[in-house]
This record gives sequence, structure tokens and C-alpha cells, in this order.
Amino acid sequence: QIIIPNTVTAMGQGAFGGCGSLSIYCAATSKPTQWSSDWNPDNRPVVWGVKAEGDFIYLITNAARREVSIIKYTGNSSNVVIPSKPTINGLQCNITGIGDYAFAECGNMKQIIIPNSVQIIGNYAFAGCAELSQIIIGSGITSIGESAFSGCGAVSYIKIGNATPPTISESTFEDIDKWITVDVPCTNIDAYMSNNY
Repeated sequence: QIIIPNTVTAMGQGAFGGCGSLSIYCAATSKPTQWSSDWNPDNRPVVWGVKAEGDFIYLITNAARREVSIIKYTGNSSNVVIPSKPTINGLQCNITGIGDYAFAECGNMKQIIIPNSVQIIGNYAFAGCAELSQIIIGSGITSIGESAFSGCGAVSYIKIGNATPPTISESTFEDIDKWITVDVPCTNIDAYMSNNY
């Protein structure tokens, strides 16, 4: 992966040619006029308008309400705490989503703490985090995507703070032992049980 800041104003022809597995994140909201029309000849995936702060790459999803989603984690910590209100471009923002594949294959991660502000966890968001053992999800969660935690066979504890069970698919927690501890609000245990948790 590569993050291209706004300070890069020119890009030559074929600059990323032959980069078969590269993902490109650009701070610019669209291709700058001085970039070659053939700067990405292999059509590698490009995400425009991203902001990098600390170990996270954010995409602004609603500027008026200062809402952002995490689209990539670049750190290697074993215990990851997602900030609920990161400061981006000098403004305090709210994290409302975690994008598809955002934390996938984070081999060192053992615990993830997701704040109350997060409403949506994308498809394959944490897939392949083989060492992940504890998942703590805040009270704002409404949807957890397909295979979001697939390949996370070491998980032994999950906590979900929302009294209303978030929408999941059959594959959301595949590969996780069904006999692990799942901690949910006691006011709505029956709803969780009826939703195949």
C-alpha cells in the first residue's frame, strides 16, 4: 500500500506500472491535473480523499457532520483501541464506520476495542486476524458485515454493547468457536439468542 499526500502535484506516466498487488490511497479528492493520464496503467485500486492520522487512514463520509470511516489500519499493535473522536485537519471528527478489509490480516492484533460511535463494520473488516482473542464492540453498532471476523479462530471473548442485536450474516463470525463467551446487555439476551448469536 502507498499513501500519496496533497504535496505530490505531479505524477509521471506509468509511475505505478507493474505493482500487481498495490493499493493506492490519495489525499487529493480526484486526480490532479498535472498527473499523467496513464500514471496507474495497471488500474490498481485507488481511494481518493483520504486522511492519515496516527495508525489509521480515514475517509470523510459526511463533512457537514464531521463523520469519518476507517478504511485502513497501518499499525502493528497487539491491543488496538479505535479513537471515537480523532482530530483530522484540526477538527474533531466522529468515527461511524469501519470499511471493508480495514484491519484484515493484522497478524499481531490480540484485542480490538471499537467505540460507541461506530455503527457499521464492513465485510471482511477483521478477516484473517489469527491472533485476535478479544473483541469489544460499543453500543452504537447496528450492522456487522459478511465474514467480518472470519479466520479469527483464536477469539475467546466478544462483548457487544448495543441492546439491539446488530445485523449479521451467517459468515460474520465463521471460524470462531460457538462456545466462547459472548457478553451482551442483560436487558435483551433473548433477542440475541433468537438472532443466532
